[in-house]
Amino acid sequence: MNNEQCQRLIDVLRDIDKTLKTTAEAMREILGHYNGIVPQMRENVDRANKFGRIAETNEVDDTVTN
Repeated sequence: MNNEQCQRLIDVLRDIDKTLKTTAEAMREILGHYNGIVPQMRENVDRANKFGRIAETNEVDDTVTN
């Protein structure tokens, strides 16, 4: 392999390294957003499900007593 080929290979490897670092940074940002939003969403779903079960139980109780 001559000098020019070696330099091209080095340049390609540097580009790959730069791309991997950029991708890793983007993934860290996505993970941070995910970790900040998803727990709140899960909590809201759980709360809505709880109130839905309460409402269903009240409707059944009202129907039985009438």
